[in-house]
Amino acid sequence: MLIRHEDRPFEIFGSCLDVTDRRRVEQQLIQAQKMEAVGQLTGGIAHDFNNMLTVVIGNLDSLARALKGTGRNFDRAQMALTGALSCAELTRRMLAFRVVSRCSPVQ
Repeated sequence: MLIRHEDRPFEIFGSCLDVTDRRRVEQQLIQAQKMEAVGQLTGGIAHDFNNMLTVVIGNLDSLARALKGTGRNFDRAQMALTGALSCAELTRRMLAFRVVSRCSPVQ
């Protein structure tokens, strides 16, 4: 509020509130909510992918056993199985990210 004395500023009354901490906390909350959403999405995709991958790994393992360790087709089945197992490891890491993102404190 400005009080004038003879058309010139005389006094200024007001207040000041530092909202720096509040804004920092709000930004941390927003970031935590984003991480939670990413964790949920990642976990959902990883869970579905893991279910499909279980079928693939099971069938590749059965195929490799049926081929009894010989020939070109056995080698191909083994390479495919190795690739599928690598994908399963990636899926496990994605599921672990989901758990970590839920439990990590905001700094």
